[in-house]
Amino acid sequence: DDGKPQRHDKPRTLSAREAMELVAFDLQVLFVVLSDARRGLLPSDTDWQRFLERVGRVERLAGEYRT
Repeated sequence: DDGKPQRHDKPRTLSAREAMELVAFDLQVLFVVLSDARRGLLPSDTDWQRFLERVGRVERLAGEYRT
């Protein structure tokens, strides 16, 4: 033991660049669904499922990069 704090980083699913590109795409999808909802257009069941999947994916990716 060298007295330094131990780091127990787990491997990342994607590089930071790949994760940001994916999040940017997912945010575009989220923006469209939310913009439509704001105008009173309810998403189809398929679009709502995609929305929930995108939210979950962003959350999982964020979790990988939290310390």
